Amino acid sequence: MIIFGSRSINKFVKGGLRRQQHCSKCGCPQEFKEALHTQYFTLYFIPVFPLDKGERVLACPRCDAAYVLQPSNNYANRPKQEPTGSSDWNEPPPAEKIIVACIHCHKESRVPNDERNLLITCPHCRKKFSRFIA
Repeated sequence: MIIFGSRSINKFVKGGLRRQQHCSKCGCPQEFKEALHTQYFTLYFIPVFPLDKGERVLACPRCDAAYVLQPSNNYANRPKQEPTGSSDWNEPPPAEKIIVACIHCHKESRVPNDERNLLITCPHCRKKFSRFIA
């Protein structure tokens, strides 16, 4: 019998964002650290290869709970880095995913920040709605 599945793993980012806050999962105040949250394919409970490229999250070091990072809000708290390439290093990087609220069920979901993806299907109620670009 072959046992396979998937598992998410948080790898802490060296020199990443740190924030003192209350964890809603374990109920303790902790110093949250920036981590790369990646989903892995597992074979006999052993991670074999990543299923996605991973996304940056704030992770609780006690219970490993992960919370989504909003790049526009947290960029000012990051340590200063040397400029790389020709891009301006004072500009925040564009968000890969944004949070939108469904107009039908009013629940939030994360969707790719893609200008071509204007029609979104809500993962909660399965109804379609349009995303407006300001």
